[in-house]
Amino acid sequence: MKRLSHSILMSLALLCSLANANDYLDSVSRQMSNISDEMQSEGWTFDGMTVGKLAEGDSERWSAELGNYLDYRIVAVCDQDCNDVDLSLSHDGRVIDTDDASDDFPVVSLNNARDGDYSWSVTMYQCSEEPCYYAIGIFVRD
Repeated sequence: MKRLSHSILMSLALLCSLANANDYLDSVSRQMSNISDEMQSEGWTFDGMTVGKLAEGDSERWSAELGNYLDYRIVAVCDQDCNDVDLSLSHDGRVIDTDDASDDFPVVSLNNARDGDYSWSVTMYQCSEEPCYYAIGIFVRD
């Protein structure tokens, strides 16, 4: 019987890891695509997406310049190993909207946005196999 060398085993493990990551990224991308289709049918325009991964209990903050007196809806989804992810939207250190329900589909809204930098925080509360991947979609309507 032939034996694989240690470096080949490490390469195979890395390839499997990347393939698994691609499965998770595909999952959140598909979910966001479906949400985008639904949101567009309700008059919202897709304005961008961020993707990341977090361990259970970890948070990450994103920011962008929003405004022009438009309405925004920020939606998050997570992979199949995630059971609870939360979103919070802030401006000038003040929390505007939070979705901290025990689910994997948080939504925060901002109506009639004034020009400025806004930030949103995503927190991974339950992740059965770390890290859990997530996507955040930004939708706008005038």
